[in-house]
Amino acid sequence: MLESCLELGISVDAVYKPLRLRALDRFMLMSRSRFGGNPLPTRNFLFEIRKRRQGARIIALVADQTPAATEEKHWTRFLSQDSAFFVGSDKIAKILRAPVFFVGMHRLRRGYYAADLQLLSEPPYEVGGSEIIERYVRATEAHISTYPEDWLWMYRKWKYRKPG
Repeated sequence: MLESCLELGISVDAVYKPLRLRALDRFMLMSRSRFGGNPLPTRNFLFEIRKRRQGARIIALVADQTPAATEEKHWTRFLSQDSAFFVGSDKIAKILRAPVFFVGMHRLRRGYYAADLQLLSEPPYEVGGSEIIERYVRATEAHISTYPEDWLWMYRKWKYRKPG
């Protein structure tokens, strides 16, 4: 995804959650920024986005991780299980009044990938709704169904159960 800055000539700000192992986090940061992308840790993200509001840019959220049990989240059915999702994409799109796209990557052959862009939502947005998150979840499920061989999560998506 971050390679798109080279192809499009547009800055890509990618939100990431720093890893606990500092050496691994440094390695991931280097690999995510080597093509001109700008990885932003979650704790600085809103400040940095507001600071850079002018001009065209892409904001990338890798939203397949699970929010911590204490974080705000949106619960929905995903792959036939109750699943928690971050609410950041919904909030950021509404604050910036920006369109939201799902980018599905799939492997063409070894070392070659294609990206499919799908418009999920665009302003004006309903206040308090979670349509963006729901559309993301449905697009993710459809992508996984189409390209199951490319789906790999190296962590536990379902760390805890939905309360109640």
